[in-house]
Amino acid sequence: MPYQNKTRTKNHAATVNQTAIVWSTGSNRKAYQAVPHDSQPAKLLAQIDAERSPGQCIKFDLRGTLKGSTFTGMQYASGFFCDPPVKEVRLVCHRFPWEIFIKKKTHLTYGDVWGAVWSKLQSDLEQPLWTVADNSRQSKILRAVQRREKQLGKRDLQALRIDWLGEATLFAGLQKPELIAPRMPGVSKDIATWSIRLEKPTA
Repeated sequence: MPYQNKTRTKNHAATVNQTAIVWSTGSNRKAYQAVPHDSQPAKLLAQIDAERSPGQCIKFDLRGTLKGSTFTGMQYASGFFCDPPVKEVRLVCHRFPWEIFIKKKTHLTYGDVWGAVWSKLQSDLEQPLWTVADNSRQSKILRAVQRREKQLGKRDLQALRIDWLGEATLFAGLQKPELIAPRMPGVSKDIATWSIRLEKPTA
């Protein structure tokens, strides 16, 4: 099996909460509910807004690293990503069946959001996620693992959550969520919620 029962823990300034699986197949997405855009307590700023400022939005391949000169967003990492700034956020994406909650005692920055998304997708693909994947999805995961093995010159690599995405590994900002699952117990109704836009890298 391309997964393990244990999950690696990565250190990060913000707390990235473990989340439940929110859908398994396309048919189950009927259980999602629309979120009115005017319910958002904050507005995204240019470097992360995929809808209002696509030309300024910083994009990066989640297969890479957020460190070093190759990451163009480093100069913005310490700035607040929305106005007014928030201390917690809920991120969803139609391309994968989990949610990402980020919470800090201080206001969240671009770096907190980018780092949390990257960290979650670089974590191990657990058995429950493999179980809910249909045959087509499992094939995509295995092909993604094989591409990483070929690139790194290694064999029997652990499947990661990013492998669930197939080729759509480019983080292209945040946007208004179209359909999301009902809030999980304990999640504030006022929490800022955005959808992650993912695209295929052009090169």
